[in-house]
Amino acid sequence: MAHQEMNVQVVVVARSNLKVIAARVAVTQSIAKMQHTVKNPIAVGTAAHKGLLTLIATTTVNRQLH
Repeated sequence: MAHQEMNVQVVVVARSNLKVIAARVAVTQSIAKMQHTVKNPIAVGTAAHKGLLTLIATTTVNRQLH
């Protein structure tokens, strides 16, 4: 029984890691898009920083939920 519970936990961890990776990829892609459209590097940097903070917040919330 304990073995099955462990497997479930591993699946949950794997899923949350996938979400984090997907979020990181999305943030990276949006930064790349912004760099193409926005010529002002300061604006891009600020937007990237906000995206990173959002990602950190989401990751923290996900960890607290599990």
